[in-house]
Amino acid sequence: MRQAERLETILEWLSGNGSVNVADISDELGVSAATVRRDLDFLERQRLLARTHGGAVAQGVLYELPLRYKGGRHKEEKLRIAREAATRVAAGHAVGLTGGTTTTEVARALVDHQRLTLVTNALNIASEMAVRPNLKLVVTGGVARSESYELVGPIAEASLAGLNLDIVFVGADNLVRGGGRDVRALIALTFGLVHGFGFANVLREFGLPREALGWSLFSFNVGVEIGQLFIVLLVATALALLRRWNATVGARVAFAGSLVVIAAGTYWFVQRVFFPTGI
Repeated sequence: MRQAERLETILEWLSGNGSVNVADISDELGVSAATVRRDLDFLERQRLLARTHGGAVAQGVLYELPLRYKGGRHKEEKLRIAREAATRVAAGHAVGLTGGTTTTEVARALVDHQRLTLVTNALNIASEMAVRPNLKLVVTGGVARSESYELVGPIAEASLAGLNLDIVFVGADNLVRGGGRDVRALIALTFGLVHGFGFANVLREFGLPREALGWSLFSFNVGVEIGQLFIVLLVATALALLRRWNATVGARVAFAGSLVVIAAGTYWFVQRVFFPTGI
């Protein structure tokens, strides 16, 4: 068994039980006690656990195997995914990449493409792609996450607000089998409520079955409509209260709000029609 697999198993045991025993790990993994002790010492140096006599205990951290130890797992499968993903990207596309070992392989598969814009929050992907003169690289800001080398937080989210991407490759820990339609519908509904745009393209690029895609897009649209209706009702209620308090002020605020809506609609139309990439 490779070291990365042993380390992940140890961290999973710690996460579930709070402690591990050298003899138990040795029997479970089929390796020597000396190998287990070296792995525990290694993880202790990374401050992922605390050594005890005959084993180790958790240190109250989230046990996720750092990215640098995951690269060797399922290597061939990740390469096949990356090659297939690369076929979906055309010259001139704006491509989004989250962090992860699979998305890192996708980025490597794209290095020979021409006139691509890569947008990523992953520091390791950015460092590899920065030396490619044929690629335009955009890196989000944010707070670095040591496990995955990703930049996260409000700064990262804000830096993505003005970008329109043709395709996005998102790393995931797992996929739901059976009942997945409901999960996708819930995600789409949530995205529709919160963001109101962009999720349909992500769904479509993942090549979901037609029925699943239709259900997800329907839920997405329902979320958008509910969100818009809520905003309209909220604004209408506020204006009614304002006009009851002062009719003149209420009328002026309503007029100003109309101008803002017209301006926002015009901006959205111009951006979508004349600047579709948004970058």
